[in-house]
Amino acid sequence: MSGPKVFVLVASLMSLCSSAAWPAGAPQQLLNKTIAASYVAQMTLVAPNGRIIPRAVTVQRLIYVSSAGRTFVKFSARGPQGGSRDNEIGPGDRTPAGRAREMRFEGSRLVGTAEIGGGAGRIVITFDPSFTNCSLEVANARSGNDPIVRRGPRGGVFEVQSMTYSGQSCSIREGNAVAN
Repeated sequence: MSGPKVFVLVASLMSLCSSAAWPAGAPQQLLNKTIAASYVAQMTLVAPNGRIIPRAVTVQRLIYVSSAGRTFVKFSARGPQGGSRDNEIGPGDRTPAGRAREMRFEGSRLVGTAEIGGGAGRIVITFDPSFTNCSLEVANARSGNDPIVRRGPRGGVFEVQSMTYSGQSCSIREGNAVAN
């Protein structure tokens, strides 16, 4: 899915983010497999001094579905100037900033939500009937009129003026790529 994916945040999305439980309703076909999901986020940021900064960040998530249906995520984000961010998150963990997050299966979809500064982020991975192929959708939503904000690598806070996504890809492979 291309083009802007910024929506006004609704109460139902926030209720998804506030849940601490990670249901183990994983389809049998995905047990002991890793889902690799990646995309490029193109952002227009506003610095504290008002300067407009265009940024493109390559994001990858490796999501391992255990034999118990629990999801483990290895996240990486790489910027063009060498900035990077990496983290690993297990079932029930919060974001590195301490905010709520959730991964849950809804039939043939895996839905991930997380609170971000001023709103929420969401990824939806949709699987084909055989669970051998997948597609990826990414979106951010803001809470009312509050701006979405991001922290820079040196601690500065930047307002996200706009965000679009491109290059979405998704694949499934045997085994645990998160542990490797």
